[in-house]
Amino acid sequence: SSLGDMAFSFVVFGALAVVLGLITVGPLTTFRLESVPLVLLSVLLSIVINFHMMLALGLTAFVWEENTAVILIHSKLLFILGVFVPVEFLPAWAQTIAKCLPYSYVGWAPAKLLVAFDWQNCLNLLAGQVFWVVTLVLLSNWALSGARRALQINGG
Repeated sequence: SSLGDMAFSFVVFGALAVVLGLITVGPLTTFRLESVPLVLLSVLLSIVINFHMMLALGLTAFVWEENTAVILIHSKLLFILGVFVPVEFLPAWAQTIAKCLPYSYVGWAPAKLLVAFDWQNCLNLLAGQVFWVVTLVLLSNWALSGARRALQINGG
């Protein structure tokens, strides 16, 4: 999906989530207005993480030719570990694994900062997101250079 689709979905579904949350649960007592800029920074970092994961996976098509299964597995892991199930709901051993993977830094990290903001958690989550941004930028650049080597153009 494009950045425009992601921005639109973020605004529409974010507004819907806020309205439904206020109706069903009421206002969050842990919400702090000063956390909003850091949450927006976390959302931006999560978009960059997701983009570079998809870029690196997409570039595997130059080598494997058919990478639909890999992208399906990625999308399911992203949904389960990053969006659908909060990391705190997982068993302790699974939490350790989930926090070592980039998936939880896409959906869970910004939501965690918005719902239960504290400075220590904020610094840890943003540091994890920055780590994954740097790692995935390097990985996607490496995959791009490999894709360029694997590319064969036949013309006439």
